[in-house]
Amino acid sequence: MPLSGFGVAPAKAASSGNYIKIGANSIGTTKRIQVGLNKSMVIDLPGDAHDILVANPEVADAITRTSRRIYIFAKEVGETNLFIFDRNGNQLLSLELHIERDVAGLERHIEKYIRGSDVTVEIVNDNIVLTGTVPTPQDSARAVQLAQIFVKGGEATTKPSTSSSGSGSGSTVISFFGTDDRQSQIVNLLQIDGEDQVTLKVTVAEIQRTIVKQLGIDMTGSFDSIGGLATRIITDNPLGLGKAISNSGARVSGSTTNASVDGMLRALNQAGVMRTLAEPSLTAISGESASFKVGGTYNIPDGKSDDGEAATYSFRQEEYGIMLNFRPVVLS
Repeated sequence: MPLSGFGVAPAKAASSGNYIKIGANSIGTTKRIQVGLNKSMVIDLPGDAHDILVANPEVADAITRTSRRIYIFAKEVGETNLFIFDRNGNQLLSLELHIERDVAGLERHIEKYIRGSDVTVEIVNDNIVLTGTVPTPQDSARAVQLAQIFVKGGEATTKPSTSSSGSGSGSTVISFFGTDDRQSQIVNLLQIDGEDQVTLKVTVAEIQRTIVKQLGIDMTGSFDSIGGLATRIITDNPLGLGKAISNSGARVSGSTTNASVDGMLRALNQAGVMRTLAEPSLTAISGESASFKVGGTYNIPDGKSDDGEAATYSFRQEEYGIMLNFRPVVLS
């Protein structure tokens, strides 16, 4: 009897948790059932079953205790079909089994450990997708870490596994069963609840080189503690003529106060050893970039071609001036 003659419908009638009762009006139809990995389901049939055929026993298994009740055990992520025949060989029922990871436990843990979050966990082709909102970017990273723990071990896996982290933040590839033919990804689609703004006050100034040395500033290494501010300049010779500071710019870490930095700058100004060129204030939304540039571009001869009649010169543009790019991220 061809399956194309049956309608495919999800098994909703008389279902409660891991129990489904299929009514007599469903005889000869095909039902779609979803079962969590390593979980079981009890199904009451609309008639007496005589033979049961599982297309892929490695994905799921089925046993009977009575002629009208079968027990399905989900063994591996995947899909398979289950056919049930009566005593006369007629097809009583067809089940399309979809086995996937039970993410209810992961949702409970995210709700427990990340207060104020509203996260929904979904499975798409055995990949975990995180959607919803969290209070801070740090909470978003924590949700991904919890998903990694869920994917790699415990109730999600019954066999050895190896894992490797990808380069993108919130995206991790897990190789199950020690092979590369089965991979699961964590897709982070979480949104940050609210948009924090960060304002960076910048002072661009000229300072006498002798004063720089007296302050103990190593322009190729690290600043000594000046007002509690620790800075490392990533460049070989930022004061050398004709050489620009590296695109990596400066990394600023630690903590400071406006009073300590402003006080130092005012003292240098009053002593006449520093001349302030500009004092811009850059404001950016957390996670987005802002930039400041004072300068321009100039042309440098880059080549010459001569066809015997006239010489043609080519130029390339080089930037000069002061450039600052920053991307603030509010962690908490």
